[in-house]
Amino acid sequence: MTRLTLLGLLIGGFALVGGCAPAATDAELTQMCENLVQLRGEVDNTSAEERTAKVEEEFGKREKLHHEQQEAALKGADASLKGKLEQAGDDEEAKAKVEAEHKEMRASLEQEGAGLLAKLEAEKEEALAAAKKKAADAAAELADEVKKCKDEAAAEGVTQTMAQCRIKAESTDAYWNQCR
Repeated sequence: MTRLTLLGLLIGGFALVGGCAPAATDAELTQMCENLVQLRGEVDNTSAEERTAKVEEEFGKREKLHHEQQEAALKGADASLKGKLEQAGDDEEAKAKVEAEHKEMRASLEQEGAGLLAKLEAEKEEALAAAKKKAADAAAELADEVKKCKDEAAAEGVTQTMAQCRIKAESTDAYWNQCR
């Protein structure tokens, strides 16, 4: 054999070996594409649990503030009663009038507080529903992006080696340029 023939067989053998690399599995393509979508940052893939926890935390703070304000208003009403009772002195009729006004004021404050708390609870339910919908929409968008990527990767003939590299890639530059 001549050197040229040997060289041809050698090059042909490398082409054959390179062309027979095992294709990436569906699971590898999925992981690879999920990594690409995450690296791009185009889809907010915050889970429903994380979103609802954030809403719960925010409304927990608002409810706590409401209760603190409610308690302060009731204490203020009680302090006002005490001062007015001292001013009334021994006048039982004036004391009875002050106590009736206090009872009415306290009931009004409690009713107002309950109304505000109910409104806050309704807002919380709306926010929770919105968070869950946003998470579902993001999950659907993520699934669409992953499917597009997988279809392109399958058509491209991504190998297992390339897929493993892309799964581990920490930047889009590494994903596209180092994993060939």
